Amino acid sequence: MRIFRCRDGWESRFSAVLLAFGLLVGSSFAAPSFPFQDPQLPLDQRVADLISRLTLEEKAAQMMENAPAIPRLGIPAYVWWNEALHGVARAGVATVFPQAIGLAATWDTHQMKRVSTIISDEARAKHHESRLEYRAKV
Repeated sequence: MRIFRCRDGWESRFSAVLLAFGLLVGSSFAAPSFPFQDPQLPLDQRVADLISRLTLEEKAAQMMENAPAIPRLGIPAYVWWNEALHGVARAGVATVFPQAIGLAATWDTHQMKRVSTIISDEARAKHHESRLEYRAKV
């Protein structure tokens, strides 16, 4: 399904992020207010419905790290930083690696695997740490 075309191909990632918001919001209602919130509908139909309801400005704003709420659609504000070469460090101390283009320029797939393994290990450790902190507060 092609909703709109962009040179770098981010439309599918954008759709997935927006659908995730729709799924999150949809689960909080007794009955779906919009078709994109109805889990009984096919995924392509739900994504198309959500995208069709957003203005160009709302679509662009959702591409930012601090995506604002869209109250008329029941979409909450969300901080979705996910660039793990540096993003894991946003939750405290972590290893920082070269920009993705620099890492790719090495053509060293073994090193890329090592980097991705370190990132995933640190991300899991931060997740577990946050759960322990949460449990300590409760």
